[in-house]
Amino acid sequence: MSVVVEESIRDWEKRWEEKRTGWHENNVNQNLIKHIDWLTKSEDGKRKKIFVPLCGQTHDLLYLLQLGHEVFGIEAVHECIPGLEERDGLKFTYDQETSVYQTQDGKLKIFVGDFFECPIENFGPFDAIWDRASFVAVAYSQRKAYIEVMRRSVTSPNGKAQICISVSNINSDFDLCVFVNF
Repeated sequence: MSVVVEESIRDWEKRWEEKRTGWHENNVNQNLIKHIDWLTKSEDGKRKKIFVPLCGQTHDLLYLLQLGHEVFGIEAVHECIPGLEERDGLKFTYDQETSVYQTQDGKLKIFVGDFFECPIENFGPFDAIWDRASFVAVAYSQRKAYIEVMRRSVTSPNGKAQICISVSNINSDFDLCVFVNF
């Protein structure tokens, strides 16, 4: 683990501990609701396997589950999990060997640890990625490595995936969605 990543994880842990989570929304992200059909479109009508990087306690996880999708998240901070259990009524088991929390039905899995060291290929390939401000939360020097994890997460035989990156500023009306067919 690089020094940059170690410092970043310590910073995120401190923010969660001190409840300094101003980026955390109290509802499902409006861009996800607005663009859910695009993100989950399917020619065969099958539910999607969706990757949510740096998921924290986002309400988006439960929303995607309730729509019938399988969801995989990556989060650096263990502290997020009890909040999801309490708020959403989810029950997780934790596999220390893989660093993965998962619901009993296995439809929601969250890898807790260094984003860049997650063996993403073991959990994908994913049909879609919902990135709600994760890209901008990553240190600029790590963004190339972040993009590489995204690329590896969608590598599949058919080579098709939808990626939606939502960036907004909570202190202004700035709101942007970037759509990528991969």
